[in-house]
Amino acid sequence: MSVNAIILIVLAVIVLVVLILGFTLGWNKILPFLGTGDNIQTISSACDIACSVASKFDFCSKQREVKIDTSDFHQALKSLLRQDPDAIMIGEMRDAESIATALTAAETGHLVFSTLHTNSAAQTIDRIIDSFPAEQQGQISSQLAAVLVGIVSERLIPRVNGGRIPACEVMLANAAIRNLIREKKAYQIDLVIETSAQEGMITLNRSLAEYVKKGDISLENAELYSLNPAELRIILERS
Repeated sequence: MSVNAIILIVLAVIVLVVLILGFTLGWNKILPFLGTGDNIQTISSACDIACSVASKFDFCSKQREVKIDTSDFHQALKSLLRQDPDAIMIGEMRDAESIATALTAAETGHLVFSTLHTNSAAQTIDRIIDSFPAEQQGQISSQLAAVLVGIVSERLIPRVNGGRIPACEVMLANAAIRNLIREKKAYQIDLVIETSAQEGMITLNRSLAEYVKKGDISLENAELYSLNPAELRIILERS
């Protein structure tokens, strides 16, 4: 079991879906929502497979690997913005430099995707802000609140009949979420997600509970992957 979820962060425009452990599958889910022939530019600190996946859908894709094709994230961003991209994929946000690149790209009005190793949407917000020095965190909080559109956190859960199935937490940046980000109250985000199902949000526990009720996954595995097994059991008892 992986204790870390890979979070998709979408900045500017719309929310789509990526996955936890399979980057290829994530791009296969995302790309059909973009127009055929779209110009997708990627920046990563290690060579990945975004270009090969994009080619399946007839997209124009250009990948820049930091330290190989470009000196740093900032230089890569300056270069790719001259290419009039329709979407930008910034590999994994590993540090303040890559996070700042994602925020800057989103502020230019581009659709930006990125990933981050965290356990939940709330933890993702904290990780992004805490990556910067204390004197910059207020500014980063404001930037993030302004451009973030959504976070999708997934775990691949073993199916009862073999294979795996993705359980998702989906957070959409509505007015309440943006306010909590600005006020550095990410610990209250879980409550907003729980009470905003009508807006398309869902907690990980409710996603797990749905699979348990359908018989897709076992209760044991649901509890194993849940961040709050006690709450999961309550949801199942009440459903």
